[in-house]
Amino acid sequence: MASQRLVIGVAGELSYLPIEGRPDDAAELSVYDGTAEWAGWTAGDPVVLQTYQQALTATAEKRARSVAVTSTGLRLTQRVSLRSHKGQREIVGIDGVYSGGADLDRPIPWQCLTTGSASYLEDPWLIAAISADDLTTVTRNLRAVWTYTVDSVEYRKTSFFDVVRQGYDVPVGSEEISEIYEPWPDLVQSPSRTAALARGARSELESIVDGWGKEVDLIRDPYELVRAVALICVRNVLGSSASIDEKRLAHVEKRLVAELGRLQEKRLWYDADDDLVAGPTSTDGGSFEDQRDGESGLSETDGMPLAYARVS
Repeated sequence: MASQRLVIGVAGELSYLPIEGRPDDAAELSVYDGTAEWAGWTAGDPVVLQTYQQALTATAEKRARSVAVTSTGLRLTQRVSLRSHKGQREIVGIDGVYSGGADLDRPIPWQCLTTGSASYLEDPWLIAAISADDLTTVTRNLRAVWTYTVDSVEYRKTSFFDVVRQGYDVPVGSEEISEIYEPWPDLVQSPSRTAALARGARSELESIVDGWGKEVDLIRDPYELVRAVALICVRNVLGSSASIDEKRLAHVEKRLVAELGRLQEKRLWYDADDDLVAGPTSTDGGSFEDQRDGESGLSETDGMPLAYARVS
């Protein structure tokens, strides 16, 4: 199953996060459609290595949840690499950004000193820009092969992507989940953890839709998917709690089954050969908020406050 999607007629980018740490230099990228090279990418075209790489300005002790570092260039929920003075590495999420530092989404597993070999916070993402002119045909399961070196060791890793009629980047964060389950901000306080849960829920929903023989990019209004993704997030957190509230969990599971049943309605889907216009993206001034129709309604069910967005 593809981990990324590019939209026909809309300039986009392929991205890859090397778990081994920040590459020594820019990577090489080859892209294949089956066994043949994909026409939308020419081997040897530039792959950009992100520029953020800052040494810690103060020692970070083991189990600390923040680091002292130049924060310009960091953003909330961004995933970056923390490298200790001993060369240990950990991928961490950014839970807070302020002048001279950043909060992390998890405790640091080891001490990071600033003497001798410095400790660093670095952005290891590799980015390959794809022009709109190269995105003309729906194509599934394209294979991107990234070749890069970390600490003089060469790695060759593969990711997959689709070229689709419209994206599946449904916006699910604390605000959207709180519309479904009001106590969410108290249940999960970390923005990075919410982002990670949402990524997992999107993948889970995609697997469910794939089992129906459908493609998520053929939903008529991507906001239709938001409630299902949010409910999966709530179900997964409540189900993994040390003190499970069986009544609330059962209610959320019942609501999720209803939403999944609704999603299967034929009227909500385009046929595979329908002509679609690319939906709003972060670059053309549109937003998923524009696709909502109506206001949220609040209801009380089994003593649990729930709010659902009405979408006609």
